Amino acid sequence: MVSSTSQKEGVALLLPGVIKLAPEGNLLPAEATFELRVTLTESQGELLDRAREVLSHSGRMPSLPEILVKALEDLLDKRDPLKKAERAKARAENSPSSGKEASDEVEAEADAVSNLASPGNGDHSEDNLTLRCRRHNQAAAEQELGTGFMAQARKRAAGAASLAI
Repeated sequence: MVSSTSQKEGVALLLPGVIKLAPEGNLLPAEATFELRVTLTESQGELLDRAREVLSHSGRMPSLPEILVKALEDLLDKRDPLKKAERAKARAENSPSSGKEASDEVEAEADAVSNLASPGNGDHSEDNLTLRCRRHNQAAAEQELGTGFMAQARKRAAGAASLAI
């Protein structure tokens, strides 16, 4: 076992940091490193091997940390509500508007998602949480995000569910 300065939920903070160089050759500030131990099933190991094959297109085999970081970046790029809101806003600004109302609606929906997802909207305390049944949660989401946005979200979810079957 590697000695660590702190341990929390299976992740150990290791010191000293890793030294990195910028493409120009400049020394970048050292980052603390974390040790992560994962036990995978055979099928999960096969997914990891396939990810390594996909990322090795440059002729170099990526390390496990490189695979993990790339997977996390791709996941956040695809599913992060803030990035989705930014893309929706950019589409609204860059697309030829068939009507100013449609552009305004997309921008309002993007702002609503951004506002809901931003940490500045309150803490995660008991006072800030509401427990709702599925129907009431959907109704609140439509009220906050708009019916058009929620209809698209349901369509995407139905498509993803059909692929998983």
